[in-house]
Amino acid sequence: MWPALLVTGLLLAWRWLSPGLAISEEPMAGGARHVTIQVGHGSATLSLVCFRQDKFRLLVATNGPPQENRRIAGKALDHKAIAGCNGGYFGMPGVTSYGLEIAEGVTNGRLILAGPTGALFGIRNDAPFIALEKEFQPSPEVTGLVQCSPMLVDHEWTFHDAADIAVARTFVMTDGNGQWAIGTADRLSLSDLAALLARPGLVRGFHVQRAMNLDGGPSTGLWWLGQDGNAHEQREHWRVRNVLLVVPR
Repeated sequence: MWPALLVTGLLLAWRWLSPGLAISEEPMAGGARHVTIQVGHGSATLSLVCFRQDKFRLLVATNGPPQENRRIAGKALDHKAIAGCNGGYFGMPGVTSYGLEIAEGVTNGRLILAGPTGALFGIRNDAPFIALEKEFQPSPEVTGLVQCSPMLVDHEWTFHDAADIAVARTFVMTDGNGQWAIGTADRLSLSDLAALLARPGLVRGFHVQRAMNLDGGPSTGLWWLGQDGNAHEQREHWRVRNVLLVVPR
């Protein structure tokens, strides 16, 4: 009898209920995990890839010339990544960089100050960071960077704007202790996403210290490899300027 109970216990370890949420996990290669969170009765869904920075590197990569029309999946496979998502804002036409972009060591654009919640994701000395724009100091050690906004969670502070609307979102977050995640959400306002990410116990063993919004709407996309090597994706609806990739060390 106990083997059946053991199997049941293992299943419960990867799927559980939290008030208003249904959460499931699937292991990925190298100790990473894919987490799916259903909000309410399917009113919104979050999809996250969680990993440790001592096991994986984060990389900012450009998507090449507009005529190539590459997707996130193609860039991820180029770099032997296990996961990738769309990056920061960009300008049209021409899919030009918004603000300061540093991708694979190449710098484009310049720093644009977007206000008190303006944020950026970067890589300094091979270590990822999320910072407010006013905190950032350019240096040669920064080899990857995208600007976007707003900061969603900053320790005990969460973003709130009564005027924002519910659309698809992409975000990056950290617990400040070596754990990171990239993810997407559908049908959520920025305020609701911020409140949800700040919720204690949302992701097992991951207390969000900082979270930052990336480009959303039709840019929203997430690609990842399951433990069995099969690819999964939430495909972006149009070509994006840059991508964040999760690459094994």
